Amino acid sequence: DTSKSMLAQDIKPNRLQQAKWAVSDLVKKLRGDRIGLIPFAGSSFLQCPLTIDYPAFLMTLDDVYAGIIPRGGTAIAQAMQAAIDSFEKTGQSDRVVILISDGEDHEGDVDSVLEKLKKEKIRVFSIGVGSLEGELIPSPDAAQQGPFLKDRANQVVKSSLREFVLEQLALETGGAYVRSAAGDFGLERIYQEGIAPLQREDKDSKMLK
Repeated sequence: DTSKSMLAQDIKPNRLQQAKWAVSDLVKKLRGDRIGLIPFAGSSFLQCPLTIDYPAFLMTLDDVYAGIIPRGGTAIAQAMQAAIDSFEKTGQSDRVVILISDGEDHEGDVDSVLEKLKKEKIRVFSIGVGSLEGELIPSPDAAQQGPFLKDRANQVVKSSLREFVLEQLALETGGAYVRSAAGDFGLERIYQEGIAPLQREDKDSKMLK
């Protein structure tokens, strides 16, 4: 999730930076698993197709920032559809989506993408980032807008963790939901309990310079 609410600092230094550090740590544990990256806000795009070239993946991860998607908001269902489209339709290996978000979903339509995930046997492991009490969002342009982000009514925006959609996607696809906490982002648990035991498929790969 690269929406501006991920700049909230209820997890230091902010939600997005903690997510990037956790994903970077996860990559160090991978042994031949292919991994891809889809940033999303009001829309989404495949920034890194599935690959075992971990240094290349980490370069694309470094490039992610809040606002990388020009369209504001948070469209979780569209991001899930982009993830479905990124997988090959053949093969015997298990397929997993790790969804990292504060759960604010402005588009809805999760039910239809849930059916597609179940049909394709893709499990969703989701991590809820942020606090239930909520936090103000630092403004990217403090000189013009003041220290915190405001809505169209000129009211300061407070962003809190919304878990319903994250839990629904995880539980209905056979994955798991974890609420991130200080000192324990949750990816370690998801990897050990959910991803490490899954079935792999041997693939030939070539490295091209």
